[in-house]
Amino acid sequence: MGRRLHNIDRNRTRIAEYVDSYTILWESPDEFLVQTDDVIESDAFVTTGPERFQAFGLPLLARQRRYYLYSPSKDNISVAELCCHMLVIDDGVRTRSYCLLLLKSEDVDRGEVLSLAETYGVSTIVSDLLSYLDTEGKERADQLPTWSEYRELADEYEVAV
Repeated sequence: MGRRLHNIDRNRTRIAEYVDSYTILWESPDEFLVQTDDVIESDAFVTTGPERFQAFGLPLLARQRRYYLYSPSKDNISVAELCCHMLVIDDGVRTRSYCLLLLKSEDVDRGEVLSLAETYGVSTIVSDLLSYLDTEGKERADQLPTWSEYRELADEYEVAV
């Protein structure tokens, strides 16, 4: 337990160097996902969350909040990571719908996304998303759109379904 507390304290010290107000949404010994209203300009903090969807041709309305992954070893976020980060940030219907678009529009390695989902504690949700896509909405867990709603959203963002 002492080592875990040390890691948590270290992560809080790292973020407090850059912003006064923040919420750590997920953390491991070497990385953490943080929400803040402030811009962080540091190579150790990589932008993630809604703002990052634009990089994949899916512009979402970004809110005032910003999301970052603190990682001393990464300078980019994969599609699989972004999907998992979004589900940690918010696992509502809207977020799940956008994750479906992202998974469908990009060539995502299923093994990678499932492995990362375990790391981030969202494996059940990611499995549900993949089943939904595989069955064209026939296997539909809670908080997923109907297939026709998903197709409308996909059309809106020009994602082939």
